[in-house]
Amino acid sequence: MGWDDTVVSMKAFLMHSAMEMSCFVVGLYCVSRVFGLTASLSANLQSCNFDLAQCIEHVGRVFSEAKKLRNDAVSEFSSHFVEVQELATSIDCEIRAPRQCGRQVNRDSYGTSDPQTYYRLSAYIPFLDFVIYELQGRFFKPRSVLCGFSALIPHRIT
Repeated sequence: MGWDDTVVSMKAFLMHSAMEMSCFVVGLYCVSRVFGLTASLSANLQSCNFDLAQCIEHVGRVFSEAKKLRNDAVSEFSSHFVEVQELATSIDCEIRAPRQCGRQVNRDSYGTSDPQTYYRLSAYIPFLDFVIYELQGRFFKPRSVLCGFSALIPHRIT
């Protein structure tokens, strides 16, 4: 595939190179796994005629599932890490932890050379924690306000 524009060609090469890196493959898995939980919730909240009570209940189910994933992060991540390695193998990528040095300045040091442990601690668990925190902040703290709106729905007024 020959590109005339060197800038476009260079950007395409850099994008292809980035997609073959361990951190990209593992990050893609983490995002797809966690956002897989929230996909139906997102569709529900964006629909034109959603029931507020059902959406709040749906948020509760997604939240409890995310908390369950977080509590079982070791077994959950290790069971799916095999899939990540297979995906990496299919694109000729080796999953490995970044090299460790004595004094880490630009990223957290997890003190492990095992790729599974490193990516669980550096990517999977922090991303799950972020999603759980956002669900709490966006839906559970203003829950009383949201439940108050259900009183304004005409078919619920008696």
